[in-house]
Amino acid sequence: MSLNVSILPDIGPVENLPQYCSYHRFLLIEELVLINDYSLLHYGKCRLIGKVLSSGTSDIFLESVKIPNIPEEYALPEGTIKIQLIPAATSPYASTTLEDGKYYEVLGEVILLSNSKSPERELLTSRGLVERMQSPLKPEDQEQLLQYFKNNYKPAVSVWFAFQINDAGELISRNLEVRMLESINIL
Repeated sequence: MSLNVSILPDIGPVENLPQYCSYHRFLLIEELVLINDYSLLHYGKCRLIGKVLSSGTSDIFLESVKIPNIPEEYALPEGTIKIQLIPAATSPYASTTLEDGKYYEVLGEVILLSNSKSPERELLTSRGLVERMQSPLKPEDQEQLLQYFKNNYKPAVSVWFAFQINDAGELISRNLEVRMLESINIL
């Protein structure tokens, strides 16, 4: 399948584009933050569960939660991984204050956020990254470009809604069980 992207005139047909996820797919914070190849990053809507961490700046993060029922040797301690939350301009969350240390279920969209501290940081998605990677570059130049994005961007979530919840670890466990059952076609 090939798609001609007119906004990138110097790039030919773009192939293997990620498909936009139009429902809020449950993901673990770890699945977004620990990915090595941003071209494989989830593209579209997502649903995350975690603990809010407000840093000394205006930045807000969602921290990972310890998941019960996972053997201790595989479990990460709570707060090991965090992802930045960016309020979507049109979201009700933009005017809501998330309480530090409380657990939330967050609905939003996965983005790549520039590490630049400029107020007009560039936002990118995994699809945008793949489109840029499709330019007529040599494989070693593509690898270098991918490394540039890894060094200068980080996964974040543009938040549309946020709901305070209880028993975050149990809720994550149940969502993982549903995902497992779906993967073996029981649901």
